[in-house]
Amino acid sequence: MRARNLLPLPVLALVAGGLLAAQTPPKEWNPLHDYSVLRPNDEDCWAPLAQMPVTMEAAVAAAAEAEGDVRPARVHLRQKEGEPSYWDLELFRLVDGKPQRVDVRVSTTEPKVLKRTELAALSNTDAAMWRVLATTSIPVAQAFDIAKANLNKPEKPINENPRFTELTFVPEPKAARYEFELFAMDNKREIPRRWSLHVSATQAVAKQVLMLDRFAGEPLRKDRATLLPNGLWVHDFTVGDGPEVTAESKVQVNYRLFLNDNTKLHDTWQTKKPETWLVSGAPLKGMSMGMVGMRAGGKRKICMPYELAFGEKGNQMAPPKALVVCDIEVVGVAQ
Repeated sequence: MRARNLLPLPVLALVAGGLLAAQTPPKEWNPLHDYSVLRPNDEDCWAPLAQMPVTMEAAVAAAAEAEGDVRPARVHLRQKEGEPSYWDLELFRLVDGKPQRVDVRVSTTEPKVLKRTELAALSNTDAAMWRVLATTSIPVAQAFDIAKANLNKPEKPINENPRFTELTFVPEPKAARYEFELFAMDNKREIPRRWSLHVSATQAVAKQVLMLDRFAGEPLRKDRATLLPNGLWVHDFTVGDGPEVTAESKVQVNYRLFLNDNTKLHDTWQTKKPETWLVSGAPLKGMSMGMVGMRAGGKRKICMPYELAFGEKGNQMAPPKALVVCDIEVVGVAQ
């Protein structure tokens, strides 16, 4: 998703309170993404992935064996506590010369289809997806190989056996691509890392490779955030040596706001316009609570549950129950 400029501060306060939600049509958020939940640690994700008998590639192959010549539009690993995990695939195929969408679930323990749902008619969105899928020159099996090769360049190998967790086909006519999310072991530090990688659907090249982090915004990498009793996660990048921030302080700050899929909501560093306000009147309640104890010159990450951000219903800036991440720097404090 593209970054968007934040509304002016007085308007933001109204938005955070939900008073403008009914006046502006809500944004169409990614229906496959859970904006309310913080991702687990990379180590916790890697262990079951590394031992999973059926990889994403094997799941796609099993679906193709069952359905014939299929073209995946989306593939996601579904895991719920206490329930067996499975691969969720949205597939397109030709039947009697007409495109058809079939959704299947494939087990992660053996390459077999668990459930099959055939859609009788394509929606406008599906039809648009098929028009681009049907003209791609790079099949998904080749895209997997390109992604792996890009992560295992001889001069800088990451891992010989990366594990894919998400695949989304983006049907932009002039820049159609496969967007992968995957895990691979960082051989240099011997710890698992999460990656985002884009492979062109028309050229045998990887377009973008990014290391992702558990938290949106500035990555923590090896560092760990601390969970506070009030529900906030905080981590100090820099402690600072100036006056301490209290609940009654007036502060000048730079900050960025993100949703947990890295959608940027605001960035004063980008606009080069630091903001000044009372800590008690910060744009979001979680920011007010999370800034207390910082010092001038300090920089902190604050991860806020929806109760301390945009609320249960959300608004035009955030979907319902959205977790929000704030990277904030205290430029000055006036007690």
